[in-house]
Amino acid sequence: CIDRLVDRFFIMFNKHYEDALNTDFNSLSLQEQIAFIKHLFNDVLRNWYVPLYNDTYVMLFFGILKKLVSKYLTDDPNKAQSLQNDLLCGQGNVESTEPTKMLMRIAEHIDTGSPEVCKWFLTSQQEVLDMLAEQEEQDDKRKKKAEGTSVLKSPSDGLRQRKGKPFSDHIEHKHSLDHLYQDKISIVQAIQRFLKKYGFRCINELKLEENTLHDDPGFVLDAICGYIRTKSYSIQNMEAREMEIRRKAEEIVQGTLSLPKRLLFNWVLFYARRAVRHRENMRFSRTKLFGVFRTLFRAIGYNLVKMKLLDNRQDVFYLTLDELYAFVEGRSVTNDLRGLVELRKKEFDEYRKGLPPPERFMTTGACGIYFLFPQVLSDLDLLKELEAEASSDPNVLKGTPCCPGVVTRTIRVVHSITEASGLDGEILITARTDPGWVPLYPLCSGLVIERGSLLSHSAVVARELGLPTIVGVSGGLMKRLKTGMKIHMDAGKGVVTILHEEEGVVQSDEVGTVHSDKEEAVVQPNKEEEVGIVQPNKEEDVVQPDKEEVGTVQPDEEDVVQPDKEVVGTVQPNKEEEEDIVQPNKEENVVQPDEEEVVLDEN
Repeated sequence: CIDRLVDRFFIMFNKHYEDALNTDFNSLSLQEQIAFIKHLFNDVLRNWYVPLYNDTYVMLFFGILKKLVSKYLTDDPNKAQSLQNDLLCGQGNVESTEPTKMLMRIAEHIDTGSPEVCKWFLTSQQEVLDMLAEQEEQDDKRKKKAEGTSVLKSPSDGLRQRKGKPFSDHIEHKHSLDHLYQDKISIVQAIQRFLKKYGFRCINELKLEENTLHDDPGFVLDAICGYIRTKSYSIQNMEAREMEIRRKAEEIVQGTLSLPKRLLFNWVLFYARRAVRHRENMRFSRTKLFGVFRTLFRAIGYNLVKMKLLDNRQDVFYLTLDELYAFVEGRSVTNDLRGLVELRKKEFDEYRKGLPPPERFMTTGACGIYFLFPQVLSDLDLLKELEAEASSDPNVLKGTPCCPGVVTRTIRVVHSITEASGLDGEILITARTDPGWVPLYPLCSGLVIERGSLLSHSAVVARELGLPTIVGVSGGLMKRLKTGMKIHMDAGKGVVTILHEEEGVVQSDEVGTVHSDKEEAVVQPNKEEEVGIVQPNKEEDVVQPDKEEVGTVQPDEEDVVQPDKEVVGTVQPNKEEEEDIVQPNKEENVVQPDEEEVVLDEN
């Protein structure tokens, strides 16, 4: 039974994960650090077959559920897809949503407490960081005293480096403000508990070279401030919205199917929900393991810096795992590790400046030579013909409906997460997301993503949070949309309509649509007519892409199950800050191919 396999997997994983958390990697020698890496490979990664088995269950039951919804409940592909999504809402026990919910609880505690303390938190982030640093130091002193050692664990190094003057220097009359000081301390301790539990997380979590929340907790503070500012911290309202979506979908099943068909349908639905939940939780375990490897490799870099072989501990990510093994074991062909790092940095600088390869392409012969000629590689794009096909309306983009909701609002186009600072209820537009983006979800009224499918992380978490979401949008989403524009998104149908200033609200014929509850979202009553498509008033309104630019979506790192045994996690440059997708110069949008098979998204 898959449940027993999953239970055994988590027992195995948690045992080794706790052991890793209790190990100070900085105190180990290079030989001991390499031995720990081999231990993780042999005892953890070699037992990573259960997530692969469960993925087979996901494909099987998710695919059967899709067939049954289309066969028994509706012939309309869009409505079938939307209904299937709704049935998967509100499962609960999805671990990847817990960090966001924990931050929401902290925000609610601050906003409903002392107004003076709330104002302090919103306006004095440096003081909060100083208090966090002091708390870390006090914890270390207690730990040293208990163990009789002088341990300095690497996860807190970044926090200490951010520390300003002691927090006590900020308070002139500490004793007279004792109650306020204690309130502030309780908030800092709550954030400290969050960092202790989830501080290994970061943006681009499967890139080992990325900084973690421990290195820079500013993202955590920004998220909490955003929840307070927008009052987006009610977990009860969020869960009620999810359950309402699910209840309406289940009522359709209950009222449409006969008893025998309903029994079969509910049996398949039960196993589909369970497989999707297992998949998301085991993917979160993968994120935890990457956090362990990140800390371990940094510790190796720390030792190499002490030996004056590297200038910075982060430089270790420019070396391959075999190069580290060979150096420690005495079989390295060179001891000039600094020279290797400089060579790799130069190569990656050139890579960053070049054109990204197509999303899907086919080569013959030596693959590497094609990357020296990006224009030739672009001509091998397997999706070129599909992208050349266009929609009849240049103001309409189509994707895969994920979580229902109808929202009309201004948008924020984000290429990297730093551009999402100060998000305040806009519709978030981006090329791709990973688990590190989840704290932003409560701050937006809708989510439109260029990459992804129904089983991607973005889709699963959005359904759990009840956030109107469309994934897999083609047609030049990131190129055609600009921050400040206004769009109408019907997440139940997967349709995005670009609005002009003089145009009114677009109506939706989606029956039983769950509308966004954000303050400024404009919702129209349900109607039986088709979606009112906004036509451009003038020929020049049509947005034409630049012919001379070339760009494509990069493959998502999320389908990595484990770190490559050959490479330590070589630095891969983010593509989010490079050129966005540019579609061929035609007035129509790309038509999405019908998906007859269930595809597990790489995300």
